[in-house]
Amino acid sequence: MSDRTNSIEYLKEELGFERNRPERIRILQRLVQQTARHDPHYTLEIAAEGLDLARRERDKHAEAIFLRSIGICRIILLDYDGAIDMLNSAFELLRGLDIPADLATVMQNIGTVYRKKGDYKNALDAYERSRNILEEHALEDGLGAILNNIGVMYQELSDYSQALEYYRRSLEIGEKNNRIQRVGYALNNLGSVYMLMEDSGNALDCFQRSLEIRRNNDDVYGQAVNLGNIGLIHQELGDVPAALECQREALKLYEDVDDIIGKALTLGHIGDLYRETGENDKALDFLLRGRELSEKARDAKTHSILLLRIGRLRRDRSENEQSLEALKQALELAEAGGDRQNEFEAHEAIALTYVAMADFEKAFFHQRRYASVKDEVRSRESQEKLAEMRLRAEIDQAHKDREIYRLKNEQLELKMELKSKELTTQTMYLVQKNEYLESLRKRIKSAAKTADLPTRRALNSLILDIDENVHVEDDWASFEQQFQQVHQDFMRILSEQFPNLTPTELKVCALLKVNLSSKEIARILCVSVRNVESHRYRLRKKLQLPSDVNLQTYIAKI
Repeated sequence: MSDRTNSIEYLKEELGFERNRPERIRILQRLVQQTARHDPHYTLEIAAEGLDLARRERDKHAEAIFLRSIGICRIILLDYDGAIDMLNSAFELLRGLDIPADLATVMQNIGTVYRKKGDYKNALDAYERSRNILEEHALEDGLGAILNNIGVMYQELSDYSQALEYYRRSLEIGEKNNRIQRVGYALNNLGSVYMLMEDSGNALDCFQRSLEIRRNNDDVYGQAVNLGNIGLIHQELGDVPAALECQREALKLYEDVDDIIGKALTLGHIGDLYRETGENDKALDFLLRGRELSEKARDAKTHSILLLRIGRLRRDRSENEQSLEALKQALELAEAGGDRQNEFEAHEAIALTYVAMADFEKAFFHQRRYASVKDEVRSRESQEKLAEMRLRAEIDQAHKDREIYRLKNEQLELKMELKSKELTTQTMYLVQKNEYLESLRKRIKSAAKTADLPTRRALNSLILDIDENVHVEDDWASFEQQFQQVHQDFMRILSEQFPNLTPTELKVCALLKVNLSSKEIARILCVSVRNVESHRYRLRKKLQLPSDVNLQTYIAKI
């Protein structure tokens, strides 16, 4: 057994003995992170317990983690509305906590739900919001995951060139930040796109590079995914022995991590390979094992696919009654799940089985249903392709609009930064000018005391000239004009919230807003430092600030 499985088993055992609430919450947090992908039903059960405990302990962060875990499980179980509810609740909780990385992750998960629902515009909006949070807090590492998800979105829209572009950018960020897991993931996704483009050479290269990284990093699940994909390429190239070897190794790894769906699908692939070689007994054994697991996992789509394969194989073996039983079950599941692709394939397979039984009336009925449903599917596919083309155009336009908006914001920020620098420069000029004039005034006044009468008169006249150059109101008008351009609503908000403030107190608040000391404020207003301190004292009283709240810090936040 792998370290990963041992870890899960250890946590389950630890959970069975632990009764302390905070410790139990800690164990449950670790457990849901490891089991969500492989066993969503079990994860839902333990996450519900964790959510209840977190609420009792008033642990908001833990509550958000469990809500997100429930949302992830809902995504896996295709309950997208339930997933959105849980993830939105987690996001609202996290908004009140200073954990931007978690906030960005939840918004990214919301984008994934919209993507899976086919609502690509809302998906892109959520991904962009997540990216903005990360960029705002300089968390470049998380950007790789968002770029990867946008790549998946374009892959689903069959825009492979765009998908490759985003996967490559995700790969670059992973390599830059030495995020080995992210690099392996991005390479696997690149391989998947090349596979869809029927570029087997590049696909195989990417999968093998990803496999090497995941082996070095002990990523068992990732290795299984890579090996399965490599096996499919070998199968397409007609190298059945190499394909079998890869799928068998993938199966063992899926067993190590106890991934039921992974095991079921891989058993199906191995069954298909044995059917190609004519080893039908082995093929049937693997397919039946896969069907049993898919039924256990309650995965209707995988179960339907495996039943179809079993039905076809049993027809090859002339086991027509058993073939019909499997195929009708596959048809029922496909109809219940709205899976039109499997539905028409089931009708075709049933028709062929009835032909083998010489029941041509029933064969004809299912052949007509096959043709009808297939035509509907092909028509819908054509409409979806047209819709995808329109949607790609809309998304491209939305990208352009966002880029224009981003550039305008950057321009505005640069403009505001320039104005802020200008305000700072002007403010310090006023402080330094008045300091210089006051210093000059004192020196002249001192010199006048020992001067003869004519010189004293000349010096006193010079002092009067200096006093006339200290124009407080003119200085303030110049400062206020520049201040309003940087802090447009500050004076209005302050006046509305505290209408009893005097004009001088409002001036002191504005000067505190630009981070001036009492001495500097005194220089601009041409008053004493003691006078400024008196204003600050009265301001604290009028603003009703507690003793532990700094006046300047409080004003900076307005």
